[in-house]
Amino acid sequence: EAVQPDAAKYFTRKAEADYEAKVREFEQGSDSMPEATKYFNKLALEKEEEKLLAEKEGNVELMPAAIQKFTLEAEEQRMKNKKALEELKANPPEMPPGVKHFTQ
Repeated sequence: EAVQPDAAKYFTRKAEADYEAKVREFEQGSDSMPEATKYFNKLALEKEEEKLLAEKEGNVELMPAAIQKFTLEAEEQRMKNKKALEELKANPPEMPPGVKHFTQ
C-alpha cells in the first residue's frame, strides 16, 4: 500500500466503501427496493444464519427421503463400479489375439 499512488489508494478505498454500502443495502433493503426482493433477501440471510448455527451445534440437516434414496443408490452403484475397476486392474483379462499380434 505504501507504494500505491494516491489516486489508486483513493479509488481502492472508494470501491471498498461502495461495496460495504451495497452489502448494507442488501441486508437492510433500500426504500426503492421492491418488497418481494426485501423479503427474499431477508429470507436468504435467515437461512444462511440457521445453516451456520446448525453447523456450529453439530446438527446436520437430514436429506428428504426421496433425495436420500436416490443418493444412496447412486453411491452404491459408484462403489460397485469402483470395485469392478479395481478387480480388472488386479486381474486384467487376456489380450485378444489381434491386439497380441500387433503389440508383440
